[in-house]
Amino acid sequence: MNVLNQFKRCISLALFFVINHGMINASHSVGGNITYRCIDTNSGRYEITLNLIRDCSGVNFGSENLQVVSTNFTGAIALGAASVKEITPICRVPDVPVPVITNCPGGVIQNIKGFEKWTYKTTIILGKNRGWAIVGWGSCCRQGVLSTIQSPGGQGLWIQAAINTNVINSSPIFNSDAANYACYNKENWFDFSAKDTFDPRYIVIDGNYIERDSLAYELYAPFTAQAANVNNAINLQNSAVTYLSGYSASNFFISSPPMNFNKNTGILRFTPTVMSESLTGLVIKEYRAIPSSKGKTYTR
Repeated sequence: MNVLNQFKRCISLALFFVINHGMINASHSVGGNITYRCIDTNSGRYEITLNLIRDCSGVNFGSENLQVVSTNFTGAIALGAASVKEITPICRVPDVPVPVITNCPGGVIQNIKGFEKWTYKTTIILGKNRGWAIVGWGSCCRQGVLSTIQSPGGQGLWIQAAINTNVINSSPIFNSDAANYACYNKENWFDFSAKDTFDPRYIVIDGNYIERDSLAYELYAPFTAQAANVNNAINLQNSAVTYLSGYSASNFFISSPPMNFNKNTGILRFTPTVMSESLTGLVIKEYRAIPSSKGKTYTR
């Protein structure tokens, strides 16, 4: 199978006990994702979207840079101002009689720790038929309180998108912001699914409607730095965090029964039995249906 293109979502899940609510909290304070959309097929111009998640007790994001490696351009692109949206999963009026108060946009946590999504957008010409391009964003440090990896405070953070400019394509878009809260000792469902929003959904092959781009989901150890080269990046060979014994990218919580991740749907199910602060990464790969020369069959 030939990978058409892939983009990565690195999600840091930090868990701690919230006594008043009897819940575990999954903090995305050092997570995010990058998506892209081809907006000019003649020049190979792309709109890049960088979503960064912060907890409202942490520092704000600022003037961020997007790192680009391609045959058309290699270097840093300064991003403009971000749009900011609180994404704390709380009940709102009229579902509750009074508003639920979080500490967003900042300040001491009084009741519920809040979360914000900072969205940056830019456009860049990567060219057409110029091979693979990598766009990414990084930070020097992770939270020192992470309890499932070695030396968490000294680990960097890196997220990236790999774009195949030889094919006209836009990345899938996540259907929802990842949940920030999970119930302790109860089964939880996290929805990491995505939709191919900007591309045609079907093609016709031998009179049949065939899904044009199929999606596959994988968990991976979150990256700590940019890959040495493009080939390493598209094969997920960046340097990554090292989990402590008993933990991994697919088992980043202690759960009973064990964590269950559906690679076809992007749905994660787990029942946390130990409170910890952990993290994992998610990559989505696209596989395109390519008709045969006679137009009767196809391969991916």
